[in-house]
Amino acid sequence: MNKKALTLIVLLLVDSTIGYGRIVGNWTTSVSVQPQMPSVIDQTLVSSSSTLILRLFLGDLAQSPSRALSRLFLTDPSFTQLGFALQMIWRAPALLQGFESSLLHFQGYSKQQIIMEYPVGTLLWRFAAAFSSGGLRYFWNQAAINYGGVAMSSELLLLSTQVGVLAGLSLSFKGNTFEGAAAGINLLLGTETDLTSPGFGTEGNLSEWNRIDLTIEGASFLEWVHCDSITRFTRTNGFEYSRWDFYYEPDTGPLSLLLTLRVLPDEETTALTALLDLDGPALYLYTNFQSLRGLSLQYIELMNDWYLSSTVALEGKLYKRTGASDIDLRARDYLIDTALKDPISNYEQTDYDAVVSLEGMSDGALTIAGDLYFRKGEAMPALLTSRVNFDIGLSKNLAFSSGIALDPRAGLKLLILGVEVWFHAY
Repeated sequence: MNKKALTLIVLLLVDSTIGYGRIVGNWTTSVSVQPQMPSVIDQTLVSSSSTLILRLFLGDLAQSPSRALSRLFLTDPSFTQLGFALQMIWRAPALLQGFESSLLHFQGYSKQQIIMEYPVGTLLWRFAAAFSSGGLRYFWNQAAINYGGVAMSSELLLLSTQVGVLAGLSLSFKGNTFEGAAAGINLLLGTETDLTSPGFGTEGNLSEWNRIDLTIEGASFLEWVHCDSITRFTRTNGFEYSRWDFYYEPDTGPLSLLLTLRVLPDEETTALTALLDLDGPALYLYTNFQSLRGLSLQYIELMNDWYLSSTVALEGKLYKRTGASDIDLRARDYLIDTALKDPISNYEQTDYDAVVSLEGMSDGALTIAGDLYFRKGEAMPALLTSRVNFDIGLSKNLAFSSGIALDPRAGLKLLILGVEVWFHAY
C-alpha cells in the first residue's frame, strides 16, 4: 500500500469519527457575598467559584443539542443513554485561596447494546477520578450488565485520606420475576461508594460488610396497585429500617394514592399521600390517618409560562436534601416530614413551615424564580430568595445569572452573581 492510499484511509477514518462526535464545553464563574456581624472582609464572606467542563461525545449522544449535552454529568444515575463520553471538570481555586484548593475531575461513560440477532441487553461502564495539588483524591468505577431480565453491577471506590487509602465495593444483583416485578440485593463492603450520598467515603473496612439492602420493584396486584420496598441491614445496627410503598394508579380519573409504611426498630410510621391531577396543577395531600400533616400545590398557571407553587407543613417542619441551598430550591423541592425518603440521613430539617414559589419565563431568554419562606405564627416572611437567569439574545452561548437571599429582619444573607459560556466543536 503506497503512502497516498494510506493517507487517504486515515483521513476517511478521522472524518468518519468527527462526523459522529462532538466536543462540548461550558465555563461558569460566580461571586457570592455573605454579610456577617460584625463585618469582616475575608474569604469566608466574599468567595468565588469557577468551573470549566469539557466533554467529548461519540455515537447517538452527539446528536443531542449542545446546551443539553453541557448539562450532563456522566456519573448521574439517571443518565442512561446509549453512547460514549469523556468529561473533564476543573474547579478553579476560590477567591483569596491558593491553587492547592483547586480540583480536577476526569469522568468516562460507555453504554452499549448487547446484540446477537437483535438487542437483548446493555453493557454499562463509567468512572470518575478527582485530583488536587496533593495527588489523587478518589477513584470511582462502575461496571454493569443487563441481560435477559437480570441486572448485575459493581462499584469500586478508592479514597485518599490523611490516614491512608479507604476502599469500598458495592455489589448488586436484580432479577425480574414472571409477573414483571424485580427483586434485588445490594451488598456494600467497606466505605460508602454512592457519589450522591452525604455519607460518601465514610470510614469502613473492605474486609467487612457494611450494609445489605433487599429491594422489590414493580410488584403489582389488584390491577391498579403497585408495590416497591427496600429493607436495610447494617453491620453496626443490624436491622435499620424497612420501607414499603403501595401505589394506587388507576388508568382514568384524577386521583392516585401512595401509602408508605416505614418500620424502624423502635417505631412504625404510616403516611398516605393523595395526588389530585387537576389537568395542569397538581395537589398533594399528606396524612398519617389521624390528621392532615401537610399539602403541596404545584404548577398553578397564572399566565403563559408563569406558575405558582406552594408546600406547607401543618405539623412539624419542611425537609430538604442535605446540603442543598435554599436559594437553588423551589417549593416543590421541599418535603413534608412524613414523606421523607429513606435513608433519613439524606435529608435535613429546615427552619420553615411553608414555601411559596413563583417561576416564569419571558421570551425564552429570561427566567425568574422567587420564593417566600414562612414560619408558623409569623405573618412576615422569614426569608426571601430569588434566582434570575438571562440568555443573551445575540448569542445563545452566553448567559448571566444572579441570586439573592434576604432576611426581612437582618437584611442581606447572600448575593450571587454569575456568568456561563457554552461552546462546541464537531
